[in-house]
Amino acid sequence: MKNLPDQVTDGGWSVQVYSGDRRLLCSLDPSHIWMLVLGIFLGLVMGISWVRVSPPAETQWQEPAESPLWKVD
Repeated sequence: MKNLPDQVTDGGWSVQVYSGDRRLLCSLDPSHIWMLVLGIFLGLVMGISWVRVSPPAETQWQEPAESPLWKVD
């Protein structure tokens, strides 16, 4: 059986968030941050492209050419 050292460090970093009663809420490793940044970037690209592709809104309401058969007010 191989003996492991007491504390294994790989030179990286990790952010751990704990609640008031010292329970681990979440842990962010470098790979999680890269996925978060990638998701934010792709969301911005998709949002900008959909705004540019969307049809322009109509500026004024146009009355129909024909008058209705029953005029109800």
